[in-house]
Amino acid sequence: MRHTNQNGTDVSRHVRDLAKAAQTGKMDRREFLTTASALGVTTASAFALVGLPMPVSAQDQKPKPGGTLRVAMSVLQPKDPRTFDWTQMG
Repeated sequence: MRHTNQNGTDVSRHVRDLAKAAQTGKMDRREFLTTASALGVTTASAFALVGLPMPVSAQDQKPKPGGTLRVAMSVLQPKDPRTFDWTQMG
């Protein structure tokens, strides 16, 4: 099967070699996707090179009413407002 880039040129031989390594188990899927995307291959093309189906989105679920929402934040000691760092004291 011939794999081409968006501009019609063939995918790099190095990427095809990486895909074969991922198919044979010499490289895990995550490492292949990371390396291929660093070399400019789109996620869809990378999945196609390895022969994997595209991942599907998780199903939206209705939230259950009730429960507790916990939020954590850093609380700093009040200082002179003229010296506030807006990212910390704002």
